[in-house]
Amino acid sequence: MKLLGQPAALLGRRAHYWLTPVLYIAAAILLGFIMPRIDRDYLQASWQMVSVASETAILSSIASGMMALTAIVFSMVLVSLQVAGSAYSPRLVQWLVHDVIMGHALGAFTGTFLFALLALSAVDLRNSGSVPIATTAMALVWLLVSIGMLIALIERVSQLYVTNVLTGVGDAGRKVIHSLYITSAPSKAAAPAADTAETPETTQKLHYIGPPRVVIALDTARLTRLARAAGGCIVVEYAVGDLVADGLPIARSCGAKRSLDEHAVRRAIILGRERTTQQDPKYAIRLLVDIAIRALSPAVNDPTTAVQALNQIDDLLRRLGRAPLDVGRIADRYGVLRLVYPTPTWEDFLDLALLEIMYYGANSVQVMRRLGALLDDLEQIVLPERKAEVLTYQERLHSSILHSFRKSDVREEAEESDRQGLGLTRREE
Repeated sequence: MKLLGQPAALLGRRAHYWLTPVLYIAAAILLGFIMPRIDRDYLQASWQMVSVASETAILSSIASGMMALTAIVFSMVLVSLQVAGSAYSPRLVQWLVHDVIMGHALGAFTGTFLFALLALSAVDLRNSGSVPIATTAMALVWLLVSIGMLIALIERVSQLYVTNVLTGVGDAGRKVIHSLYITSAPSKAAAPAADTAETPETTQKLHYIGPPRVVIALDTARLTRLARAAGGCIVVEYAVGDLVADGLPIARSCGAKRSLDEHAVRRAIILGRERTTQQDPKYAIRLLVDIAIRALSPAVNDPTTAVQALNQIDDLLRRLGRAPLDVGRIADRYGVLRLVYPTPTWEDFLDLALLEIMYYGANSVQVMRRLGALLDDLEQIVLPERKAEVLTYQERLHSSILHSFRKSDVREEAEESDRQGLGLTRREE
């Protein structure tokens, strides 16, 4: 069976991004036709407070000024985002561009411009000498909304400082960890049956046909229902974050009595052009590691930023170290295994979070001390069966320090545990 992949999540995000400005524009056009009718049919000429010439000047200023403001503001915002992307990680640009404030600001600015133009056409209609007072008031309301959006946009751009960016990425990681491993974890009744069940023989394969795409998310509830309706189990071959290539099997049905609905399976495996944090805690860690190793490059040489990134990585690893990570085998309510998909192990998370930082920060005393404190804290808090991997990394860290620091005094400083990097040494009593 050929599975034609479509980047549903990416298209959904783009549609959502453009939907907000379109709604603002539709509202501006609708009000632009309704408000002059209200002025003409329900409001008396005695309500007029400004002359036709003054009204024309006000609305003309709003219309012309808003277009200039839109061009200048968004040019500056996009330049700021590009600079932030080059300073932190290029993968952050797309994440920041799709911020909800961007869509509202663009919609408010464009809507104000369009409404002012339509209101201008209602001034002195048919040489009546009338001024649409309600329409004028509505234009001022649009102007105030645009000013509010401008302030919000400036405030949002000011959040591009490295601390705010790291905190934002960390918050995204904490959110997906909670939803994926805490809220959506298999129930205690279904988990044992799913863990002990063996995958039946393959009865149907689904192949992907299309350009390279990344698995953004899996609709596990829908896939479980489809497998139960077919009387079998669905095995997804790719993990969230994996690149799917043309012609390769993306999923297979095992032990099914009926054929799977190809269209339904396609909708349940959501593909896109780039990774997101929707169901991928690894991507949040990947962004933090990118920021850290970029700060550790010889061209930048900013180990303090790497330490700040490690603060967020530390928190994410603590949560993952206590969470049930074996969520890739899902049973139905009767305990029958219905869905299997690859998930990262504890060792995978540790390698992603620490391996590159340990390599690129090998010559930084500050980074070594922060890594030491991170591993010491993890050893105390992770589940007992995961301590072996932490101890392995402690040995790697010690070997890296011995190799990088030849002088004994500097080596002793690098081997100290310090959650601030270089701030407060915690020596054993």
